[in-house]
Formats: sequence, C-alpha cells, structure tokens
Amino acid sequence: MKQYISEEDSLERISIELGPELGPIDVVRVLGEIRESATPQIFGTKKGGSISSDVIARKGRLYFSSCDGNFYCLDADTGKKIWRFAAGDVLPAFEMDEDTIYAACFDHNLYALTLDGKLLWRFTANGRLGNNPCPRNGRVYFGCENGNFYCVDKKGKLLWKFATESPVAAIPTVHKGLVFFGNFDGNFYALDAETGELAWKFMCRSATGGCDIHKDIIILPSVSKILYALSLEGKVLWTFKSKSNFGANIKTDLYKGMIFMGNRGKSVMAIDIKTGNPVWEFPTQEMTSSFNMVKDGVLYFGSLDCNFYAVDASTGREIWHFSATGPNVGSVEICGDKVYFGSWDCHVYCLDRKTGQLIWKFQTSMSNMSDYEVDTRADKQEVSISLKLPEVKKKERPKEEVTIADYGEFSGTYIDTTKTSYLGVKKQGYVKKKGF
Repeated sequence: MKQYISEEDSLERISIELGPELGPIDVVRVLGEIRESATPQIFGTKKGGSISSDVIARKGRLYFSSCDGNFYCLDADTGKKIWRFAAGDVLPAFEMDEDTIYAACFDHNLYALTLDGKLLWRFTANGRLGNNPCPRNGRVYFGCENGNFYCVDKKGKLLWKFATESPVAAIPTVHKGLVFFGNFDGNFYALDAETGELAWKFMCRSATGGCDIHKDIIILPSVSKILYALSLEGKVLWTFKSKSNFGANIKTDLYKGMIFMGNRGKSVMAIDIKTGNPVWEFPTQEMTSSFNMVKDGVLYFGSLDCNFYAVDASTGREIWHFSATGPNVGSVEICGDKVYFGSWDCHVYCLDRKTGQLIWKFQTSMSNMSDYEVDTRADKQEVSISLKLPEVKKKERPKEEVTIADYGEFSGTYIDTTKTSYLGVKKQGYVKKKGF
C-alpha cells in the first residue's frame, strides 16, 4: 500500500492508504471529490517540477514559470532553453506587458523581469502570492494570501492596497476604470483602479477568485455550483446552477455568443452568455478548469484526466486528444500552427494544432511532481493533507463512465457531510483521521 501522511501541524492528522493500482491522479481526484465545498487550495502547492502557470508565446519565444522556483524562456519552435531565472520558492503564475514579466512567488515577492530574464525590481508583500498579477496602464494589480490586494507602479512602488478579511488568489481584471477580484470568503470586489476605493461588493455563496468580462458582462465562477453573470454595477443578470462545483478562476474566450466552463464534475460546458442556458456539454474523465482558448472554431483545453483536448466549439464534438503523464491545470497558448500547454508532470508540451501530434516537450529542472497540501475547513475543522506524489506513467483509461466507487472506499468522520458515492463500499483504500 502507498501511504500519504500529513507532516504539518493541524487540528487533526489524516493518513491516506492506496491500493497498488491507484496512482497520484486518483489521489487528486479523491481529494477533489471530498472537498466539494472547501476553499480553493491554490496555496497548497509544494516545490517540485510541476507547471500551473500560463504559457505565453511572443516573438518566437515561449515564457512560463514553474513550481521548481524557476522562470523559463524557450525557443518556441524548438523547445530549447534560452534563459532561466531562479526565484526563492514556488512560482505559480505570471503575466506580461509589452516589455516586462511580472511573476508571483510563494517567497512573498512579486518579481519584475526584462524579456531577457534580468531582474528589474521585486516588491515584497507579507504573504504568498498565488496567481497572475494584472499589468494595466502603467500599474500592476495582484492579490496576496494575507488578504490584501495591491497596486504598484511600473517601478515597484506601492500606490495603494485594499484590505479584505480572507486570502486573495484571484486573477484580477481591469475594465472601464475598475479592477475586479474575489477572495476566499466569497466576496467579489470592484475597486476604483486609480485610487483603490471600493465601488461595490457582491457576495457569492462560496469562495471566488477572478472573472472574465465579455460585452460588459462579468462572468464569475465560484467554488460552488453557481456561475454568476453580473453587470458592471454588480447586479445579477443571470445565474447558472451546475451539478458540480466550478473553480475559482476563469480564462475563457467568447465564441458565437458562448463561453466555455470546466467544472469538478468531469465536463466542459458551452453556456450562452446572454441567457446562461447550456448549449452543449463535453464529458472528460476528470475535473477540468475553465482555462481554455478558441481558435478557428476549435476549443482547446486540458484536464486533470491527463488529456489535452481539441473540441469543435460549436458542437462539442471531439476532434483529437493528446495524453500527457500528469494533470493539465494551466492555460493554453496558440501561435500559428502550434498549441502549447504546461502540465503537472513537469513538462511543457508543443503540439501540432490541427492533428494533436507532439512536436516537442521540455522538462523543468525537477522531475518529481509537486506535493500538494490540502487545508479544508469542513465542519469548522482544519485538516492538513500532504500528498507525496510519486512519478508515474499514466495508463490509458477507458472512456466509459467511471465512478469514484470503482477506485475504492474513502471513509471516516472527516467526510461525514459528504454525499459522494465512495461512502458505500470499501475496496482498495481508506482515509483515517487521527487526533494528536
């Protein structure tokens, strides 16, 4: 049996034992099912070679950051490394403007780099930075684990900060003089982008993060089953209730009046932006984020089932899929006839956009996938789970429907309030809760 035991102090300790046929993807899946109502776990990533950031192509170069603490620049055609910048801890996310890279880091710093990898400055906050900063109009906006939302200028000087009462791991959006972001306690904020003063606040039912704005409609997912559409004044235009939870952030294109939403219920849905009605649903074998891109009528996205998909954006029909060896949680980049994405398996992949054939892949400096520590607050209890994910090769999975019960029973008082199918029959694994 493989055993996973928490190492951090918490109110309770949980050990997870898995049968021999269960791998790290099954662990991620089970924990995702358990914490249907938990807060986002974006700060739970540990150091390793995994990639959760965007990949951005510009002028023949490909840029991305990694959980190994490095920022990379590759030749976009060949995958050869051009330069690498080493930071102090996990680099989960970044963003770029025309001449500067802004990288968020768990060492509490926002790094500003030139396009050649030279450090310009760094701004130190009192907490980990967990998601993309937003550079707009000579300013950079970003949230922090300490609950503050910051605005600095292009030289790293603090212009203002706005205090919330919960961690901010949102991807901010600036639109028509306002900056929008959410936090873990379910509040979604609209601030004056110039002064940082509160314009309005909207309360979701659960934790939220970033939004997308299309045709002045704010599309706001939350870590619940509710997708909100808001006006720029914060009024609800429509809501869509899914069968499963959404993630806390979103990067989706608008295509023929549709947006595309991944969820924890193993599917991607096309939703009419005016009405909130579903148009089609594409099944995956695992939970899927809402980071996707449409090009020439094709929707490209990755999933925790280790596959990267190309789907007809109008109908939801699969065109091709490519199997990596780990979950694909970041966003997508398209440049010419190539599509790029980063994976939790410590590689960036470059595929032929039309066929899905591998052109090249690049491995980060660490071959071990990042550990993942989960901190939930179900039933007002704090539980810390540290996953030591071994390096494995993914086996091809059948496409028929698979339930969590097929992978073993995970039971215990920790999940008494959960209504998932794995509470019924014990098979290959279990979760135990032990007090100190």
